[in-house]
Amino acid sequence: TAMRDELVASAHDCSDGGLSVALAECCFGSDSGASVDASILWSDCEHLDLWGALFGESLGRILVSIRPEDREAFENSMKGVSCHYIGEVSEGDEISVTRNGEVVLFASMSEMRDLWKGTLHGGGA
Repeated sequence: TAMRDELVASAHDCSDGGLSVALAECCFGSDSGASVDASILWSDCEHLDLWGALFGESLGRILVSIRPEDREAFENSMKGVSCHYIGEVSEGDEISVTRNGEVVLFASMSEMRDLWKGTLHGGGA
């Protein structure tokens, strides 16, 4: 399917820290930023709260990046599966998440990297 057809550029589960942590870890790994519109997440569950949508940990969600030219083929391969286009990878240093046009989460990757390096996991101690 999508993996076999090499439509997936990257994939990360949302089981440890939810969508927001998966997004940050992907951006760390690719030295990029991202612009995400989280509004579509409420199409599956209208009772979902903002923090649950952004940080809720679940084994069933995967954040996938694809090349723009592969979007239609990827979406066709996901027919019958809950799959939503939520944003784009950017060359910048920032992650921006909006909901209904309002910025709900904004972070500088360089600032987050500096904070992470000060922890046990990031400091190599």
